[in-house]
Amino acid sequence: MNVNRNVIFREEFLDELLEIQEYLEGESLGKGKKFISRIYDFMMDTIERMPFMFQEYQYKLTENKIYRRAIFESQYVIVYKVLDDEIFILKIYHTSRNPNNLQID
Repeated sequence: MNVNRNVIFREEFLDELLEIQEYLEGESLGKGKKFISRIYDFMMDTIERMPFMFQEYQYKLTENKIYRRAIFESQYVIVYKVLDDEIFILKIYHTSRNPNNLQID
């Protein structure tokens, strides 16, 4: 059964995404913009359609397993929360960061 859910981007996620884009643009002109396009496609084509295909987020365990994490391009973790009719995209961070130090929700 495919459930249509609204995807909501938390402000904190958007701020983190902007930081990543700026960093990548500093490496190579256009690299940040291409990254944003790829990650948006990933979120809309994969996370939105199949949110429970990814692992439960081990640092925010709940009885109903609503917190999930998706690995994007083997370098970035996207943390999101799945509710009946919404998916909240909460955070994005590089895999080199310690997730114990991150605040979710």
